[in-house]
Amino acid sequence: MSSQSNSLRLPLRKAIILGLVGWLLSFCRFPTPVSLNKGTTWDRFQAKTLFYSQTLEHVLGIREEYDYAALHAMYHRILGNNTLKQKPSLDPILEIDAQDPQWKTSFEKLYVNKLGTDVSKPIVVRGLTYAETEIFPHVNSWNIEYFRDEMYGDTEIPVFTNMSLDRSAVMMPFTEYVKNMNNESNYLYAKAMPDVSGQIKAGIPDSYMTQLLGLQWEHKAQVFMDGGKSASGHVAFVGGKHCKTRMHSDFGTSSFFQVQGRKHWIFYPPSEMMILYPNAHNLNVAYNAALDVFNPDLEQFPFYGLAKGVEVILQPGDVLFFPSFWWHAVENLDEVTIGVDFAVVDFFNSMKTNTVLAIGSFFNPKIFLNVLYSRLIVGGEDAVRNLFFDSYMKKT
Repeated sequence: MSSQSNSLRLPLRKAIILGLVGWLLSFCRFPTPVSLNKGTTWDRFQAKTLFYSQTLEHVLGIREEYDYAALHAMYHRILGNNTLKQKPSLDPILEIDAQDPQWKTSFEKLYVNKLGTDVSKPIVVRGLTYAETEIFPHVNSWNIEYFRDEMYGDTEIPVFTNMSLDRSAVMMPFTEYVKNMNNESNYLYAKAMPDVSGQIKAGIPDSYMTQLLGLQWEHKAQVFMDGGKSASGHVAFVGGKHCKTRMHSDFGTSSFFQVQGRKHWIFYPPSEMMILYPNAHNLNVAYNAALDVFNPDLEQFPFYGLAKGVEVILQPGDVLFFPSFWWHAVENLDEVTIGVDFAVVDFFNSMKTNTVLAIGSFFNPKIFLNVLYSRLIVGGEDAVRNLFFDSYMKKT
C-alpha cells in the first residue's frame, strides 16, 4: 500500500513542480523589435540569446559593456545592410479628453485592462486636473513661486549637473537652484525631488490614484518596504528650457502630472530595447540608453532608426500614464517646467513586460541585500528611496 502511495506522490509532485514552473514562465517576456522579426528562426534566436544574456550579465554587474560589434554582426545577418541611418518616425500617443463624462471607462479599457500585456501603451488624459478639481483641488494653483515659497524654501534638494552621468547629483538649497536653473552655461536639473512638505501627496491623493490604476496592493507593499507613511511615490521635477533627460526605463508604473510649462516626451516600447543600446544603472533602479534620442549619432548607433515609438507634448493640466519598462526621454520646452510623478512598483506587470530587467531590479543580490539593510537596519521613512538616490550623488 505504501509503495503505491509513494508511486502516486511522485507524479503528483512532478505535476505540481511543472505547474509552478509553467506558471512562472507564463510571466516571462523577452521582447524583440518588430524590425528584427525577419531572417531565419535560428538567426533570430541567436540574436535574442546574445542580447539578453549580455543584458543579464550587465544588470548583475558581471559585464561592464555590451559587445555591440557582436550584436551588430547578428543584426546584419538578419537585416542585411538595412540599418536605416535616420531618426525613427514617431506616432502620436493615445489621448483621452477628461471633459468626456466617460473618460474613466475609456481609460480602464485602453490602459488599466492592458497593463502587463504586449498591447499595453502610454496614454495621456488631457486636462485631467482641470476637469477633476474636487479630486485635485490644489494642483492647478502650483507654480514655481508656490514651490519656492510654500513647499521647499531653503530645503536642500538633489540637483543633477550632467545629463549623461549617473553620479552627477549635488545637494543645493531650492531657492539657490531657482535663481540658477536657467543658466544655460551649466546643466542644472532638479529631478525626483522628494515631497518634503507632504503637500504634493495631499494634492495628488495616492488612494485615488492607486484605485484608478487598480494597484492598491502593489502600493501597500511599496509603502511597507520603504518604511514610510507613503509620500515615497510622489516626486517633483523642476527645470529650465535647456533641460532634458536621456532615454531610460524604470520598473514603476507611472502617472505624470504636468503642472507648469510644457514637456516633450518620446517613448519606445520594451520590444525595442535591443536597438536602443541600453546600459544599467549603478543599483539597477533605472536602465539607461547610451544614445541621445534628441540628437542621435547614427553612425555609432546604426540600428536606432528602425525603432518604433510614440511622442507627446504635455500641457499644464495633462496627466500622462505609462507602464513599467517603457523607454522614455524628455525635454523641457519652456523657461520653467514643473511636473510631478506618482509611481507604483508593479512586480507582476514588470515581470510580464521585460523579465530580464525585472530580475535585475527585484532579484539582483546586490539590490536585495542593500534593501534589507536599509529597511531593517537603517530604518526610518523613505529608507529604500534614500538608498537608491545615494547612487546618483556625485562622488566627492
